[in-house]
Amino acid sequence: MLNICYYELMNKIVTTDITDPYLNLAIENDLLINTKPGQRQLFQFINRPCVVIGRFQNPWIECNLKKMHLDEISLLRRQSGGGTVYHDQNNINFSFIADKELHSQKYNHELVVKCLKELGVLAYATERGDIRLDTNDKKISGSAFKQKKSQAFHHGTMLVTTDLELLNEYISSDKQDLETKSIASVRSKVANISEIKSSINTTTFMQMLSDVFQRDQDYCEHIFISKEQVLSDSIIKYANELRAYNWKFSETPKFVCESLFKTKQGEVSIELVIKKTKIESISLESQEVHPILLNEIESLLLNNFIEINEIEQIDNHYTGVDREFFKEVLDWFKSYFNLKIIHLV
Repeated sequence: MLNICYYELMNKIVTTDITDPYLNLAIENDLLINTKPGQRQLFQFINRPCVVIGRFQNPWIECNLKKMHLDEISLLRRQSGGGTVYHDQNNINFSFIADKELHSQKYNHELVVKCLKELGVLAYATERGDIRLDTNDKKISGSAFKQKKSQAFHHGTMLVTTDLELLNEYISSDKQDLETKSIASVRSKVANISEIKSSINTTTFMQMLSDVFQRDQDYCEHIFISKEQVLSDSIIKYANELRAYNWKFSETPKFVCESLFKTKQGEVSIELVIKKTKIESISLESQEVHPILLNEIESLLLNNFIEINEIEQIDNHYTGVDREFFKEVLDWFKSYFNLKIIHLV
């Protein structure tokens, strides 16, 4: 079991061979909430392929959910802000976790840039928290941050030999008609650091970042968490919370959808305001469909959730005059929001 005595040590470098992204984010959270005054920690890990969105992002806008489902790519919503990132076995995830009084994004970025320089890669950190190559200004690392009352973390990714074509496919959406106040990702041209130095791999980067971090501390304990290790109940509980549909989708900030779709009766325009997957307002308009029928469907859907079980329950209990048209409207919901697959992502 991951023992609490680990947290009694001062500065730590923590690594793991766990590749379950839910467990790794849960371990990161456990390290964060148990951080002691005056303590700095570096946590490095590699996840199996997954897409991770920021705390305040919209998965329908940020991700290609259909392709992710086909390729069995998990979706995660992390607790920090920032943009959407793709993880795989060829990029490193690093997290600087510290007492809030010691927390410094600038300091952390300087360590990463120094690590890269010692590996033969010249790079710089931007004010946004990115790290970019000196040679072509391409982004190799993105960061996000979170502060609690007494602790803080700064975590980021480092592209080493990631499949950039897949990265771009998974974090590209076809939902261009959605308007939202959620935090949108700022898309940049990206590159792997192996393009500059072909000898670099995930192991060499992790070792160098550990060395650079340790050199800058008075004392540093190395801790390895094995995938065979029994993790604490609190870590397992947090990982399961991250897996839950409500956390991934129902935490989505308010957004507006305006779209058109065709039915057997004619073209229908739909405008929705959705907050945390609940339909706060709905308007259906059509030149071919009777307004009374449109109003009836609006009333049935208002204040319901765009969730597959709820949509199917409404369908099963519908007793209106035009079931075929009603079913076409519900089918649009299922298709547009990928309701049949998002529980599996």
